Amino acid sequence: MKIKAILIAGLVSALTITTVSAQEKEKRTPQERATMLTERMDKALVLTADQKAKISELNLGVALKNERIRKDATLTKDKKKEALEANKATRDMNLKMILTPEQYAKVQKMEAKMHDRREERKGEKKEHEQPEELK
Repeated sequence: MKIKAILIAGLVSALTITTVSAQEKEKRTPQERATMLTERMDKALVLTADQKAKISELNLGVALKNERIRKDATLTKDKKKEALEANKATRDMNLKMILTPEQYAKVQKMEAKMHDRREERKGEKKEHEQPEELK
């Protein structure tokens, strides 16, 4: 009986931690997201001090613009998507000027992997939402 109680308590704790982590992730400010991205890029690409400063400024600008777009209630979902894609294109163009060709290629690979993971999660989410008879 004690073992069952301990297992249940452990499960509840794990679920609580997962929920809190997900909520904290959603609450990150544009500045925090930009800093985290810059640090991740620095670790993966071994940026020079000049590159890191420029990329930090670029990431912050993009994060702030994206935040404004997401919160703009006057924009339709399609207009938001369009504006976010335009920001991404501008960011990519700037990254190409800041990074070496090798670093830029590595960024492209990293972003492709992240995109694939996001698509996989979307697919898994949709599978869970479908009624059993449609699976």
